[in-house]
Amino acid sequence: MKNLMELYEEYRFSSGLSMNKLANLGEIDVSFYSRLVNEKRNSLNVLDAARLAKILNVPEEKFLKSIGL
Repeated sequence: MKNLMELYEEYRFSSGLSMNKLANLGEIDVSFYSRLVNEKRNSLNVLDAARLAKILNVPEEKFLKSIGL
């Protein structure tokens, strides 16, 4: 199975949405993604991560665990 970051990127590219548009779609702070990819996981918002999991249609618990929350 692909890791969830790969799924996220696949969704983002296939949707044609920029990071800003995807963040707005899920009402997610745009800096969430940069913190995620830059491994600043201690500053991630769990609610944003849960919303992101819903957008990506992946289990929230699994997504949170995969990003270290």
